[in-house]
Amino acid sequence: MKFFKIFLALFLIFAISSCNKAKGADLNDTYAKIDKAGVLPLMVSVSKDDIENLYGINTDDLKQYVFKIAVEGTLADEVVLIEVKDSSKVSEIEKRLQTRLDNKAEEAKSYSPEQYAIIMKSSVETKGNYVSIIVSPNAPELIDIYNSNFK
Repeated sequence: MKFFKIFLALFLIFAISSCNKAKGADLNDTYAKIDKAGVLPLMVSVSKDDIENLYGINTDDLKQYVFKIAVEGTLADEVVLIEVKDSSKVSEIEKRLQTRLDNKAEEAKSYSPEQYAIIMKSSVETKGNYVSIIVSPNAPELIDIYNSNFK
């Protein structure tokens, strides 16, 4: 009987603790679902070199990632989905993405009030080791799709 109680207690602890962990997501699949919503303009992947230049992020620190920007340079649309390898780097990645958003907003301020407003409604979002920015006039819909991959 004592063994059964210990076993049951350990089982319950394990079951409860596993319920509190965010389910991981395959970011390429997640982006495919976001793209399938049909609200983004034509997007292009950002190269590894440009990730370093535009974001100041070393891809060696990332477990998986998707960096997409609008082909049409006058549009603010951008989707960045990242899973960081080491949780100690999450804060650094957040800061670099915030700097990217700030720089993007500063650029748009002078040429397009509409695009500037879209950027200003965007923010860096973090869930454990996952960090993202979704810049789009339809960001709330796209963020819902992104978040659904963690349930």
